[in-house]
Amino acid sequence: MAMGRMLTGAIERASLTDVAERALAGKGLGAPDLARLGRADVLVVAGIADAVRAKHRGHEVLVLTPQAAELATDIVVLDLDGDLAAGPTGQDVLVQIALARLATPCKQGIAVSCEQIGLELSQTALVFGADTLIGDFVSSKKTLPLLDGPQARKTELMGLIKRSGRTARFLDESPAEAATHASDWTKEQSS
Repeated sequence: MAMGRMLTGAIERASLTDVAERALAGKGLGAPDLARLGRADVLVVAGIADAVRAKHRGHEVLVLTPQAAELATDIVVLDLDGDLAAGPTGQDVLVQIALARLATPCKQGIAVSCEQIGLELSQTALVFGADTLIGDFVSSKKTLPLLDGPQARKTELMGLIKRSGRTARFLDESPAEAATHASDWTKEQSS
């Protein structure tokens, strides 16, 4: 996965080229590298985390129910502070997500709960290294009250993920079904 010139230049100016190279290897970074990144510009950290995610995990966003997330063995479910009024800022949460992506070996995905941090911050987390969203999007109106009906909420969530430059795959779909739904959604939007 090649990074763009703007990100590459920002990484070089921050003297983080060696860290970015180690991160792109996908084995997870150690404490010294994470400490250096913790002092870096948030957009540089996000860019590195997203490049690692893209190289090793692809552009698919897995959408899981909370019950399915408990059973998943190939993801790390982040426990993020959702009470942003009393806790960290949204930017702090996003940096935690990016650093988690960079610390975690890439054979594991990074999952965020929309119920913990909200749908908007979860969508932004997709460009900070997250590749799995957790929430009861289809059967509950609690998390995503955008439209009525399970399929309408699923379609709306697919659109949000698509606008992040990614493709949604719900746990109950095969990759081929996810590609078909994404294609159908794109056709609907262009007509």
